[in-house]
Amino acid sequence: MHKKLENQHIINLVVILLFGGMTLLFHDDMFIKWKVTVINWLFGLVLLGSQFVGEKNIIQRQLDHAISLPDKIWVRLNMMWVAFFLFSGLINIYVAFFYGLDLPAEVRQEFWVDFKLYGMLGLTFAFMIFQILYLQRHIIHEPVEDEETS
Repeated sequence: MHKKLENQHIINLVVILLFGGMTLLFHDDMFIKWKVTVINWLFGLVLLGSQFVGEKNIIQRQLDHAISLPDKIWVRLNMMWVAFFLFSGLINIYVAFFYGLDLPAEVRQEFWVDFKLYGMLGLTFAFMIFQILYLQRHIIHEPVEDEETS
């Protein structure tokens, strides 16, 4: 209740209100379909920009308290997320506007909703599992002091 809102939540709220409002105002689902791409591309651009601002990129700032990685791996990890968000935006455009043009509009709409819910979630989980496997090879294990020896 009294905690500060994260920037990510504020961005999501603004984009959802903007595109959701335009969808309702104009009675056109095109706007809500674009929302997914806009949010993904904004996150990708913010992560990309963080690569050049400050000493640490956003991914490193968020996770370096939990895991230790070489600097070049933090850069790769950040750039993998940039690529993932840009790819997610592109695939959303394809499914929302170009996939199944020969199908009835209701079927295409249902397919996009299912893809947005299950397909994007599945892609995100698969990407995260890939990252876990990738990071396992690069984590720097720091020696743990034993209570008896300290």
